[in-house]
Amino acid sequence: MQDSCQIPTPKNYAQLMLDKAGYQENLYGKTVLENSCGSGNILIEIVRRYIMDCRIHNFSDKKIKFGLERDIVAYEIDKEIIENCKNNLNALGREFGLVDVKWNIHNTDFLTTSVKPYDYIIGNPPYITYHNLLPKTREYLKNNYSTCSEGRFDYCYAFIEKSINSLKKKGVLVYLIPFSIFRNRFAQKVRDEIKSDLVSIYDYSGEKVFPGVTTSVAVIHIIKDSNQEYIEYFVQSSAKTEEIEKSRLKGKWFFSRKRMGLRFGDYFKIQNSVATLCNEAFLLTDYTENDNYYIVGRNKIEKQIVHEAVSVKSCKKKGIDRIIFPYKMIENGYEHFDEKELGKLYPGAVQYLKSYKEKLNKRKINDGVQWFEYGRTQALEEVYGSKLIMPMVITTKVTAYEAKPDAIPYAGYFIKTRQNSQYDLQFAKKILESNQFYEYVKNVGTPTTTTSYRVSVKEIEDFTFIN
Repeated sequence: MQDSCQIPTPKNYAQLMLDKAGYQENLYGKTVLENSCGSGNILIEIVRRYIMDCRIHNFSDKKIKFGLERDIVAYEIDKEIIENCKNNLNALGREFGLVDVKWNIHNTDFLTTSVKPYDYIIGNPPYITYHNLLPKTREYLKNNYSTCSEGRFDYCYAFIEKSINSLKKKGVLVYLIPFSIFRNRFAQKVRDEIKSDLVSIYDYSGEKVFPGVTTSVAVIHIIKDSNQEYIEYFVQSSAKTEEIEKSRLKGKWFFSRKRMGLRFGDYFKIQNSVATLCNEAFLLTDYTENDNYYIVGRNKIEKQIVHEAVSVKSCKKKGIDRIIFPYKMIENGYEHFDEKELGKLYPGAVQYLKSYKEKLNKRKINDGVQWFEYGRTQALEEVYGSKLIMPMVITTKVTAYEAKPDAIPYAGYFIKTRQNSQYDLQFAKKILESNQFYEYVKNVGTPTTTTSYRVSVKEIEDFTFIN
């Protein structure tokens, strides 16, 4: 968890954030907080501007030192990092002839501390996913922060909530945040929290802000009790700015207006692939075969219960993956086997699956699922029939692959035509592989790297095309 907290903010972004906050002149007496200061990249720029502004106003060194100790406050949980930060600040102070400044840096967790309201809060809060948080930290955040009360929240949600509540009236918050906050379904309460006082968003998705880190980010600018009806939205990659009415921002936030046309989901079904929850038991990637069996080690698995397994990855390679499908496949879905019936018809397959029985029984499965079946029943009703396979995360463009009617998709999404649709799968493939669809994905998807975007079933369904 600690490593996740300490990704220094590049100097140019620290300067940019201070510019956005308007932290430039008449700074004496204006309180400013950096609540996860690390080694001080942002704090150094704050102090530099503060001293330079005081010099312009001909304040004495004694008065400047008093102001630095009173007006500039920071928090950091790592004592060793605080010492490093103070050394950096002392070096800066010496450049201006200021020594022995008692820097106001608290070695404690901002989230557990009562604080006074500030004129400015500027920072880069720690990004730590729910899965990387300690159980006791999760519990504390759930109990104390509304933005963390439900779902798989990120650590930074609590920082955003508390920082807004720690502003004076007309106080300014500028934060460097993960772009995923605008799209993550578990971040809805964060979006609700920032919406009324949000003044502007600076979209840096696709930019390499942190060297060696693939997180896409944005800068949010909030003025407490501003209650504007619109926000200014700036996109770095295109250098374009537009005004967006806040009334448009509902659910996940998308910043471009919807195109007019025909909705893809009205003509095609998009489904998540089957979820075995234990692919190693069902998926066969290293095997030999004869007329009746697929042979894995000493196990002979009956061919009648095995189907071609498809994913984007498998479609790219020369060999064919196989998957045990422990159901009766019928044209309009599937039927279950009784365990005794399955064992009688396919003893080799059952014996093979029994070697994984302990792992299969440890899965968190849907109600009614038998030990030898897939852990989730998703997609099973729709698995039979001609289909396209496409990835959940799209890089540069989509490549959609055709799959046979009885092939089993085990990763990514699969697409089928709806009953009575006037369009076929070749038409769907053409749409999905178009530049227009990729541009749409860049707008609505959640960035995972500088060129990759995770897109949901609903987002694919909502794409509109012209006949």
